[in-house]
Amino acid sequence: SVKSESEMIDKRQIEQMAIQSQGSLRFIPVIAEINGLLTAKTVQQISGDLQNTEILLCGPPSMMHALGSQFKKAGVKKMRIHSEEFSMS
Repeated sequence: SVKSESEMIDKRQIEQMAIQSQGSLRFIPVIAEINGLLTAKTVQQISGDLQNTEILLCGPPSMMHALGSQFKKAGVKKMRIHSEEFSMS
């Protein structure tokens, strides 16, 4: 998830990795200016059932907190939500 497409780093390389993974990696960019903010509901609409899914998150603390709470409310167990927080300085 990025605010604008110009913030997307290495898009072509990630798309290529997804193709080469033969389905084990999916690349689904969410651009806030176009799609709105990323939510657990958006992920669920794209991916289906989340309860048996590993959720990997990386982003600013406020985003991680909001998404983590949303995924828990959607029935994802805390042990299946993994995050790497960072802040822009």
